Amino acid sequence: MPFNGVSTRKDENGNYKKGNPCGMLAVFFDQFPEIEDELERLFLKRGKGPFEKRITIMTLAARMQEMARAAGLKDTQWPLCSSDHGYEAIRRWAKRLVGENPEQFIRARFGRQAAKNLRKGKGEPSVVENLRPLAGRELDFHKVDEACVIDVEDPNGATLCFPMERFHLGIIVGEYPQVVFGYAIVLEATPSARAVLNVMENCLFPSIDGEAKISLTGKGNVVTSALIPELRGNGFSLLKVDNGSSNIALDCVSNIMDVVGCAITFGAPGNWWARPMIENFFGIFTRKTGQQLPSSFGTGPRDPMREEPIETAHRLHISYFDLVDTFEEFIEQYNRRQPSKKTSGQTPVDMIKALLNNKKSGVFPQPLPVENENSWCLLAHTVEATIRGSQKRGERPFIKIDKTVYTSPTMSKDFELVGKQAYVFIHRRNANIAIAITKDDQRYLGRLVPDRDARRHPLPVDMRKMLNAFLRKQRFDLATVGAVRIYVQSKTDEIRTSKGIGGRRASLKLADLHQKIEQMAHDELASKADASLKEQPSQSRISRPPVPHWPTETQPIVALLDVRRNLRQRGRGF
Repeated sequence: MPFNGVSTRKDENGNYKKGNPCGMLAVFFDQFPEIEDELERLFLKRGKGPFEKRITIMTLAARMQEMARAAGLKDTQWPLCSSDHGYEAIRRWAKRLVGENPEQFIRARFGRQAAKNLRKGKGEPSVVENLRPLAGRELDFHKVDEACVIDVEDPNGATLCFPMERFHLGIIVGEYPQVVFGYAIVLEATPSARAVLNVMENCLFPSIDGEAKISLTGKGNVVTSALIPELRGNGFSLLKVDNGSSNIALDCVSNIMDVVGCAITFGAPGNWWARPMIENFFGIFTRKTGQQLPSSFGTGPRDPMREEPIETAHRLHISYFDLVDTFEEFIEQYNRRQPSKKTSGQTPVDMIKALLNNKKSGVFPQPLPVENENSWCLLAHTVEATIRGSQKRGERPFIKIDKTVYTSPTMSKDFELVGKQAYVFIHRRNANIAIAITKDDQRYLGRLVPDRDARRHPLPVDMRKMLNAFLRKQRFDLATVGAVRIYVQSKTDEIRTSKGIGGRRASLKLADLHQKIEQMAHDELASKADASLKEQPSQSRISRPPVPHWPTETQPIVALLDVRRNLRQRGRGF
């Protein structure tokens, strides 16, 4: 039926009949579908822009008139002949369009965040819910909201005070009751897999009273596993994390599954409602710690209550250690001295103790296997390497990783291993601790011994990578001790000369370097303590600090690492 300007609309059978202007608009759109598509594009902001921020119905009606004239319609035809030029018809059409496309309309009208919030509140149950107490936990990282300074000692012995770049705080909390199980101070611009594993280590094996403390890491004995000895070295059922690069790293996922044996769910970044407990904790944490200090960055650069945070931190000497003490005081208060309605007026720690003492509650300790009561499996870094060597040149079989040569008594005698692939498991905090397993037949090659230079100057895995990259950039060929000194001197010079963000980042890197060295030294002391405790069978393994554990040929190491090998066979897109 040709368009002749008659006010008609379709009935149930598809025939036109007389009706209101909306029926006239339907006839108009049937004849000119390109006009309808253009109006929908402008109203819902489809395709390429530019678009008006909040287009009005009057603008849509005017645009329809322009396109109608361009299509050849006369002033005697609808909508040009109507008294309101199609305004009422467009208004009703837009209202119907909103009902059919609510998400697109809200995104176009009120922004991306409002459309993202539509994902929650759909009335659908969670995939995993109604877990028993202590079974579910959530892990995330929070960037501190306040500036601080740190004292740096240069190679000449002079102490310098410089502002420090903002660092992160990693937290793992329980879903019910809401309690802090572990935390870690992350001196990195972006959290890595090492940071996730440090948080998990503090959750499973927190430091105990009488153990050597690490100055840049914090005491760590204010978390639930330290306040309730029965929960030390205990596992759980579910871990919720976001889809960040550090959380989906293969080492992170496989190590946690090997040690804890829990399920891991990955949520999209920014979907705070998928992990409400950790986001609620960060909100309370920010209000009661960072925003109470004069060096707070506030809600943003336009916060009217924000002063000059960096200058204030330098003037009042708000140091990094002051912030760490504040964080630990808040965590202890949150766990031990903050009753809430969700815990029936008790503190979270008191509620957990009551559940453990009540045999009818269904809550009981779940200690991990004895083989996993240490940090070796949790902090192992997996590398796939090729065994090299040459009978012709008289080179015994060896493995070279990050310019460090590894070998073992078993490997050095077997030239048939040359050319084969092997899985090398290296302790993240001390790259001298490593073992190897052949990839094809899972043959255990024993403990790997690094070269003499590496044995003389042990380094963490990521620090070794960083120094190698630094030396390549500077084109130095020095011993490791020289590399560390040159790196520290270069960062100190950068702090001296740069007064902006470059100097603050250099301060953060120096603090991170110092923290890694302290952690490595702490593990060596704990290893010596573990050797002395082995002579005392009455001592419980649960009460000992986590130490690197050496697997032997008699232990089921291949079965222990089956999960990791299967993950590699499926692919790295985890």
